[in-house]
Amino acid sequence: MGRRRRRSGPRRPARSGPRLLGGRHAASARPAPPGPAARFRRAAARFRRPRASAAPAPPRPVVAPPRGGGGARMSGRRVDAKVVLLGQEGVGKSSLVERCAHRRFRPGPYQNTIGAAFVAKVMSVGEQTVTLGIWDTAGSERYEAMSRIYYRGARAAVVCYDLTDSSSFQRAKFWVNELQNCEEGCRIYLCGTKSDLLEEDRRKRGVDFHDVQDYADEIKAELFETSSKTGQCVDELFQKVAEDYVHFTAFQVMTEEKGVDLGQRSGAYFYSCCHH
Repeated sequence: MGRRRRRSGPRRPARSGPRLLGGRHAASARPAPPGPAARFRRAAARFRRPRASAAPAPPRPVVAPPRGGGGARMSGRRVDAKVVLLGQEGVGKSSLVERCAHRRFRPGPYQNTIGAAFVAKVMSVGEQTVTLGIWDTAGSERYEAMSRIYYRGARAAVVCYDLTDSSSFQRAKFWVNELQNCEEGCRIYLCGTKSDLLEEDRRKRGVDFHDVQDYADEIKAELFETSSKTGQCVDELFQKVAEDYVHFTAFQVMTEEKGVDLGQRSGAYFYSCCHH
């Protein structure tokens, strides 16, 4: 066989487009996707490009606790009187609120309150309805400054101590002094907790009843010994708070509108309001 002659003419130019099946060109084929470097440059350009409608967001307001009664709103609920619970850590403030608001007692272990917890309690005083906004504050000394925020503007303060712990009563005196110096219009109620432990063993009492009663008379406060476990005197405590609020408010309105002489202590209404 002879050799095949090689053509001497010009070579056909190479096809530049991609080939499909059958040897046809894809005129409308999609371009190759960009590489990682190109994608990074595009993203960086979009990030640096300023938005025409972008506006700085307004700062979020800091919500402070309400300053008391007179129809204030607390946590979405309209209340008449602000009530704050104060006392040493572990004396049972949260259990007291749990018994008052939900009529139940949860056995331990307990988790310490951080900051404060809020609950609204509706009370009936005669034909009137009173909503108490109750703030359960943290008892730890590390939250002492925060507790001062929550008792501002309070109409009533329930200062709690453990009947089996004498140191808790000394701490209660500290909170009484705080209230007397900062909230002169706040009515104070002393509340001894865990009285059910004394029924089991009288020797567990660490705070003498007569000593506390003398102190309550000195600061013009009401005294209650309660048990969140059995419910002893819990309802009576908050009922008294609601009644005093109604009577004190009515007396205050009467003195402002009619100009009652506060020096006349012979009036029966004055006695009923201020000597309960």
